[in-house]
Amino acid sequence: MPEIAFATPIPVTSIAPLLAVLVPAAGTAVIFVLRRHCRLHCGIICAVAMLQLAASLYCLPAIQQGLALTYPVLHLLPGLALEFRADGLSLIPALALPGGWLLLALYAQFFLAAQPERQGGDRSCQALIITAASAVVFAGNLLTLCLCFCLLLLFSCLLMAGKRETGSAGAGRLYPSGLLFSALLSLLPLLLLIYSHTGTLHFSDDVSHGILENKAPDALMLLLYVLCMLGFVATGFMLPHGWTSGDLAARLPVTVLIQTLAVGNAGAFATVRVLLSIFGLGTLQRLHLDLATAWFFGGIAVVAAVCALLRSQLPERLTCSTISSLACIIMAAGMASPAAISGGMFLFASHSAAKLTAWFAAGMLLYRNRQTDLSAFAGAGRQAPIIFTLFILAVLSLGGIAPLAGFGSLWLMVNGAFAARHAEMIFVLAAVAILHLLAFAPFVHAGFCQPPAGKVAGQGRNAPAVRLLPLMAAGALTLGLDLIPFCLSGAGTALR
Repeated sequence: MPEIAFATPIPVTSIAPLLAVLVPAAGTAVIFVLRRHCRLHCGIICAVAMLQLAASLYCLPAIQQGLALTYPVLHLLPGLALEFRADGLSLIPALALPGGWLLLALYAQFFLAAQPERQGGDRSCQALIITAASAVVFAGNLLTLCLCFCLLLLFSCLLMAGKRETGSAGAGRLYPSGLLFSALLSLLPLLLLIYSHTGTLHFSDDVSHGILENKAPDALMLLLYVLCMLGFVATGFMLPHGWTSGDLAARLPVTVLIQTLAVGNAGAFATVRVLLSIFGLGTLQRLHLDLATAWFFGGIAVVAAVCALLRSQLPERLTCSTISSLACIIMAAGMASPAAISGGMFLFASHSAAKLTAWFAAGMLLYRNRQTDLSAFAGAGRQAPIIFTLFILAVLSLGGIAPLAGFGSLWLMVNGAFAARHAEMIFVLAAVAILHLLAFAPFVHAGFCQPPAGKVAGQGRNAPAVRLLPLMAAGALTLGLDLIPFCLSGAGTALR
């Protein structure tokens, strides 16, 4: 797998990053206009997601040539503008987002088509969330990044508050509203302090030297670091545990959208972007914040994996596992190695594929069962062998087992730990991988070794093949993503 030295991309003007953001925004408008024609929504989302994928792939050749595609939208003040940017750091998250949205729309259409009340919320609001998350990934400066991240939290608040199930409406109001308030309190001072000391909020092209280098005293640097952690990490990692209880299949589209595709990934990506393009690796190493970041988030990854092991409900274990994987992404940035950061970026894609597979399989196995503990999985492997086999593939990928998708990111991070002379991080990565496997092993054991408690999900050998298409597509990505050459080369160019 490739490892390259730090490289400084050459900025060129291109409208491609803006188009990748405008496409889902246009899809939002179309879905809202046709909101009474629910049968058209899936086709619209699929078309929009494929167009967004095409716009992101259009940036790939230029990024591989060492270019950074930028497009300024609105100049406000000197050094202050709304701008979008596509570079190696944003490449893989930009591809994972519309791909996951496409599979999620197909799942809701094929599996929940007979239950329109289970469609998982207003799809126009879901499209707004995808738009805001795409804008975070393609943000060209800190102002655009913070503004779009706050919009993402606002749209999540609107979507979750719109759900009317008992017990979820309160969570829908309190969770994102509190996160939005916390983000504003942290990110607004961050913007003001950085702009007052540097005169700009543009991202540095050289990750070795951020815009804050030699521009602020060390005490202020530490304060800005804390504000960044509070603004992006605290809001992105505080996922709605209670939201996943109850009717799992009905809430699955919203749960996966917010946890796996949008808020969680956006929080982790924004943190990595600020650490590399605002602080810079040189500043982080001088203040010893690189090791502090690696150890702190390595600890979070281990603790979250232990929490997953101690939970009794499958959705809670998946949620804690998501927090652990997102922490590994930021831990990789703290290693300050090209291979480690590349592995962290590739983890966006491999983790999304594995979690989509696991959530889809769980939703299909449990959509008639409000229980989500071990008893609900008894005999599932014998009654629904295809679905349960794909669930096992997802679990093995989360544990970094070769040749599944999770192995590629784990291998890159291990190589990065050796290259940065942080071999102790390998034990952290190994512990997280083993804990992930242990967390889901009881469900695998129950599925094959315990007698069935009753009919599991009605999705056995005679299930309509069309209902399995989204799950099988996600499983195919989990199985083959590690073998796709352009993904590995894209991960290797994460620092260009």
